[in-house]
Amino acid sequence: MRALFTAFLLLGFAPEATWAWQEPSGAPILGLPSADQLDALGLADVARAAPGTWAGLFVNHQPDPERMASITPQVARLATQAQASFGGADYPRCLAQSREVLRILPDFPPSLLVYASAAFRLRRYSDCLVAMERFAEVAPTEIWRTQVQAHSLYSLGDYSGARVHYLKVIDSAPVPKLISTEARRGLALANYRLGEERRALALLRELVATHPNHGEAWAWLAQVQFDMDELDDALVAAQRAMNLLPFESRPYFLAFRISFELGLDKESEQLEEMWSLLDAYVGEVRTLRNRLLFHPGDPEIFRALAVKHRDVGNLTALAIALEHLLQAEDFQDPTGLGRRIFAIEAFRDLGALDRARAILQRTEVDYPGAVGLPEVPKRSKGE
Repeated sequence: MRALFTAFLLLGFAPEATWAWQEPSGAPILGLPSADQLDALGLADVARAAPGTWAGLFVNHQPDPERMASITPQVARLATQAQASFGGADYPRCLAQSREVLRILPDFPPSLLVYASAAFRLRRYSDCLVAMERFAEVAPTEIWRTQVQAHSLYSLGDYSGARVHYLKVIDSAPVPKLISTEARRGLALANYRLGEERRALALLRELVATHPNHGEAWAWLAQVQFDMDELDDALVAAQRAMNLLPFESRPYFLAFRISFELGLDKESEQLEEMWSLLDAYVGEVRTLRNRLLFHPGDPEIFRALAVKHRDVGNLTALAIALEHLLQAEDFQDPTGLGRRIFAIEAFRDLGALDRARAILQRTEVDYPGAVGLPEVPKRSKGE
């Protein structure tokens, strides 16, 4: 029950925040829905709670532990499984599990938030909005947790509605530190889409002033400044975004366009070449990640992602992909040795020799006598 309680506190920042859980036993295990089955997981035929059922659940913007403890163990385990599925990026399963909780325990606020977050990740924006509308009815004091509703409105092109809701999220936060950076960025972008460029500019400047490492905010600041013909400032912002997001194509595209307008021919040619390379990489990675939405844990997708990241030198993303690959179930490599060898070679080929050596050493211990292990240069005295 503590896991359920703690996860609910984190959900105020979904869909950006993720967390890890040990999936408990004893709750119903639902089959993983396929892409063509998701339409059956809407909430239209899920009953509503009687008025006032969840009144008083929140005390000072936190769920009442006694009320949370009254949830039956079976439902609590299933709700926690849904949160674990969300944390593991298994959004179809999360959607199915959360819906089952809501069928058993109508309008349970934590599950409405989890369901909405999973629906948003699956681009089922209408389902997300239904869940958030129900949440607002049963938990009207907790609107600050519902930025995913504004994200969905924005994604549907309802920029006016998104702006209104981002303002509600921001204005209702119990304390300023609970205002999400993504809600602030979303408000800026909604204003930009509505033609309020100066307001968007002011909001983005405020955001990068308080969060100077927010690469996406710098990129959008560059975009707005470019549109307003503030080219020198736009180039500075684009360069900051490039430094913070070295493997994202958009900052390079912006820097290329701005440099071209400034007459920096040599620089613009170099940036255009880099943008073209990264744009292809980003598109391929996006396609693979979209496949993961409906094939979570697929080792072949993680392997393909690792190859893409290795080829452009993205060490951070490579390490994440390899971590998932090593943890995945692979019926073609049941012992895991093949995946270990792949990881060693990937790190070695990218020059991350310390990481390659670490996996090699563990492999030699875990698989004594294994043949065909890759060779990794020994640490030199100068390293």
